[in-house]
Amino acid sequence: MKRILITGENSYIGNSFLKYISKFPDDYIVDTISVRGKEWKNVNFSEFDSVIHLAGIVHKRNVNSSIYYSINTALSEELAKKSKYDGVKQFIYFSSMSVFGTQNGEINKGTECNPQNHYGKSKLLAENILLKLSSDNFKVAIVRPPMVYGEHAPGNYKKLKILSRYAVMFPNSNNKRSMISSNLLSKHIKKLVDTNFYGYYHPQDAEYINTSFMIRNLRLKNNKETYLVKMFFLKKIKISIINKVFGDLYYGRGFYDLL
Repeated sequence: MKRILITGENSYIGNSFLKYISKFPDDYIVDTISVRGKEWKNVNFSEFDSVIHLAGIVHKRNVNSSIYYSINTALSEELAKKSKYDGVKQFIYFSSMSVFGTQNGEINKGTECNPQNHYGKSKLLAENILLKLSSDNFKVAIVRPPMVYGEHAPGNYKKLKILSRYAVMFPNSNNKRSMISSNLLSKHIKKLVDTNFYGYYHPQDAEYINTSFMIRNLRLKNNKETYLVKMFFLKKIKISIINKVFGDLYYGRGFYDLL
């Protein structure tokens, strides 16, 4: 039986994984822990085989940049060192696609990391620190998921769901984006734990997502029609929000996949 500890008691990915892994009650025991404050330092991690570190701070307005490094970097280092000292065999760190800094196009094995904001920079810095802690007895896995979607998913997917409520007419973007469902991501996490995987990992859905079709499908679930309009100039517009919605951003196929 595998024992797993998840940091971030109320994280969306954590809760999705808990729901998924409950299907295997004889094979896994999963606990969650809050890493706010210092109480977690008194918890003995030795009973766990894997620690899945999900706690962190994402894009926030009006916060000092140092917060990203204190939470995403320094706290992650503390947790990893404690995990290693206590005898945990595997530390799974959830990073981000943002470490590449790529705004448009394909990300593949030849793409170098070049984060463009403090969120991405703090995540990449943590990756580099954690990998130096990796050893034969302490495996460090770095997971860089694209946008995660599913029921009650937060972040950009939530924004797209809100947008879909009003998108009677929507541009036919003909773009492709890497995304992953919360259920499939949970399967990947299980696979990581089962194999004691280490190194970089970039899970994604089997098919790329087209933003226009996603909006249309979201509306269909509410019995609403959507009229897709061709707008060939969209990809030529150099505006961040336009690129995020209608541009291409995807992992190349076979990019560190287990499933």
